[in-house]
Amino acid sequence: MIRTALCRCGGSAIEVEGDPVANLICHCGSCRRRTGGPCGWTAVFREEQVQSRRGEFTVYESNGTAGRTANAFCARCGTTLFFTPLDVPGVVGCAGGCFVDAPLPEPRASNSDDLRCAWLTLPDTWTIRTAADVARLRGA
Repeated sequence: MIRTALCRCGGSAIEVEGDPVANLICHCGSCRRRTGGPCGWTAVFREEQVQSRRGEFTVYESNGTAGRTANAFCARCGTTLFFTPLDVPGVVGCAGGCFVDAPLPEPRASNSDDLRCAWLTLPDTWTIRTAADVARLRGA
């Protein structure tokens, strides 16, 4: 199955094939500021799953809980579509909410959960990781 994540104006897109290798939400400050919400939803795909990138992107490099990343935004409307972890080659993180025609399955993990807004509840079946757990996983 080909999935397309579109920006708000429709001018930029990323197409991926299949299901993500990781599907999670993150409560770190970087993800909250990136989305303007209580968390960010990220679907991680292997680079070889990416079929195409269309449109004009502005890239902003940052260093947060996920490490150093190159964040790609639609140059026209500013929607975050994907990011590339600079220290973890071979994967691309896509904004989960931008896949609207072929929605993704439910996320199964919560990263930086110790930073989660107190009023936000999650299913008991999800994998829970603290910000320290995430740092250990990426080798920091």
